[in-house]
Amino acid sequence: MKHKLVKKTLGKVAKKTMELAPDEIEDKAKDKLEDKANEMIKDKIQQKAQSEADKAAVKIQEVKQKNQEEIPRKANKAKEKLQDALLTTQSKLKNVKEAGQEYQEKISSNSKSGTTNNKIKGAQDIKGVTNIKSVQDIKGASDIKSSMDIKKSTDVKTIQDNKSLLSN
Repeated sequence: MKHKLVKKTLGKVAKKTMELAPDEIEDKAKDKLEDKANEMIKDKIQQKAQSEADKAAVKIQEVKQKNQEEIPRKANKAKEKLQDALLTTQSKLKNVKEAGQEYQEKISSNSKSGTTNNKIKGAQDIKGVTNIKSVQDIKGASDIKSSMDIKKSTDVKTIQDNKSLLSN
């Protein structure tokens, strides 16, 4: 408040002096007054900028300290969670491996016991669309053998006929 009062008083004194002083002195006084005003404005701006920079630096320092405390704590939490997840996965994989081994033993014991009926078929054993008979593949009435096509007992080759074929 005193500062404002001093400014007002100085302003009034400066005006009175200007009115009473000759023009040359008046011009010099104006120049000096302008220089002083510019200098005061620069100082005020510098002080304001410096105080803002100091505030920002303090805030940055606070955030930095806060991060230095929180980041290791959060990293440890994440590490613990990851270790728990890995241990859980490891136990599940162990269970799957054991089940697979039991299944493999069961299959191999079934194949050793001689039961071929329980043989597991592979993908190549499964019939596909190409194995389905079409209409052309089905035999018609003309393809049925008649009694003339049936061999008689005299048409059957004997062992002697086969030996004569081998000797030739």
